[in-house]
Amino acid sequence: MSRSQQLVESVSETLETMFYTAVEEVVEGQSTPRVGRTEFRGTLNGRMAVGLDDGAADGLTASFLGLDLEDLSEQDREQVLSELANIVCGSYLSAAHPEGRFDLAAPEVGVREEEVEREAWEERICFGIPEGLFRVWLAVRKEQA
Repeated sequence: MSRSQQLVESVSETLETMFYTAVEEVVEGQSTPRVGRTEFRGTLNGRMAVGLDDGAADGLTASFLGLDLEDLSEQDREQVLSELANIVCGSYLSAAHPEGRFDLAAPEVGVREEEVEREAWEERICFGIPEGLFRVWLAVRKEQA
C-alpha cells in the first residue's frame, strides 16, 4: 500500500472511531486555518500536520468532548486539534510500521497555515467531511535500518 493510501486509511479510521464522522471525499486543497503539527522519531523520522476549517473544528470538538456547539471554548478547540494531530500521527505510524518504535513530540497548535504550506511535504491531502474540511500533511526525513 502506498504512503498516500495508508494516510487516507489512517485518517478515515481515526475520524470514524474517535470522532464519529466519515471522510466523504478527497478534495482539492482549500484553506484550513486551524493547524496542529507534531514530529516523530524512531523507526521512521518526520513530521505531520493536520488542519481544520472552522466548521470541522467546531463539529469534531463537540463530538470528541460530548459538548453542544454553543458550549465550546477556544481552549477546547485547541485541545482537540492537539489530540487529533497526535491520534492521526500515531495511527498512521502504527499502520505503516506495525513493529516500529516511535517517540511523538507534543503537538504544537496555533501554527499558521501559511507557515506549514511553505514547508516541504511528501503528502498533502484535503478531505471533505460532513462538518467541513480536514487536511493532513506528512513529511518523512529518513527511515532507520
